[in-house]
Amino acid sequence: MRIFINVGIALLGLLAFAQITTAAPMKVEHQLDILAQTANDETGWFIEPSKDESWNKWRYAVTDLDHDGNLEILKAKSGFDDNVPRLECEELLERKWERRRIPLQPAGATHVPDILTGESAGQPRVIHDPKDKRYFYIFMEVIMRGEYESTTTQYAVSLDDDLKVDALASMEWQLSGKDGSVKRKFYSLTPLTKKISEKRYNNITKEIFPDCDSSDGQIKWWRAEELLPYIKRGKAFFPLAESYNVFIGKQQKSEG
Repeated sequence: MRIFINVGIALLGLLAFAQITTAAPMKVEHQLDILAQTANDETGWFIEPSKDESWNKWRYAVTDLDHDGNLEILKAKSGFDDNVPRLECEELLERKWERRRIPLQPAGATHVPDILTGESAGQPRVIHDPKDKRYFYIFMEVIMRGEYESTTTQYAVSLDDDLKVDALASMEWQLSGKDGSVKRKFYSLTPLTKKISEKRYNNITKEIFPDCDSSDGQIKWWRAEELLPYIKRGKAFFPLAESYNVFIGKQQKSEG
């Protein structure tokens, strides 16, 4: 009788260990390999030229925005030349050759921002909330209205159950044609649009995310026309690995 009890306890221990092991994310190399092999299958994440006339406006990056160990393919489409900007994210599911397309939730944003319009596309500011264990990536969208007017808007992008996009603040810039002077107006966009000072605009992330850590992030985007040859040759693993390493390497340097 004692033998059967000991065996039962051992089996329960093995089952518990198996559950813990199953719940853990796959190794990064395995995830990258899966992403590489599923780039252009029937439900692939890469936008083929046959599926989108402006396919070359798409950019791709490998990220782990929420730092849960499950990698994502972050996809953005430029709104340049009258294209509609897009922002999409697909997360690899644990222990499966499947991806979850994450719904986009533009909270407080009137449209999907074109995050590829500024330097922040490759170097977003990263805000870490240690209390809620959440990460926010600050992107700048620059919309030109002719040669002498523009609007720059700060957005916070975060990954939870959804890909949330929050509009934080904006700056309207205008160059006078008469005397060459520059006029700037600043607005906070959350919770309501309100005119603010330049100083408050520059410190809006500290105001909205108090008691949070701030660091420099980096995202390695691959242009669609750059990535396609790798995919056709079955070598997509290498650019995807480079993109992920840039993302993680920069984070580690900033936080360490």
